[in-house]
Amino acid sequence: MTRNLFWSDPENRPINEHGSKARAGNPLSPGHDKDSKKYSDWRRTVGDGCYANDVDWLEWRLGDDGRPKFVALIETTFYEDIPEWRPKLESYCNAALSRFLRDGQYSVTMAVSEALKCPAYFVIMRYDMEVFFVCRLKDKKWRQWDEPQYRKWINSL
Repeated sequence: MTRNLFWSDPENRPINEHGSKARAGNPLSPGHDKDSKKYSDWRRTVGDGCYANDVDWLEWRLGDDGRPKFVALIETTFYEDIPEWRPKLESYCNAALSRFLRDGQYSVTMAVSEALKCPAYFVIMRYDMEVFFVCRLKDKKWRQWDEPQYRKWINSL
């Protein structure tokens, strides 16, 4: 069984403190955060029936055969922690999910999920990454987790 992935040389790839591939690029370079937005803005000008969706996170694990095994497709968005809005978080989550379900992105997300034979999730997280609302799209069931619980769930996929 080979553990070498065809798109990356494990001997030369930068690794972060968690043993994962480190971010590429220089975060201090001008426009670093704008790179994907720049492409996104450009891509929206193509038109003529050429459709595209970005996928926020495709979780995968290395299979016994050394090939990627897809375990979850996760679409993400963030919310600000404003104390007076906290009682409305459930309504906010449901409204965000309703908008997502009406959007073409939901149809594409589910089609990709089915093609890859992995479940799809919609995650709304607080900007400080301490609270996560996770909706399994198959049954629209919500869970609320703190960061350690969310991390544990990601590891369990």
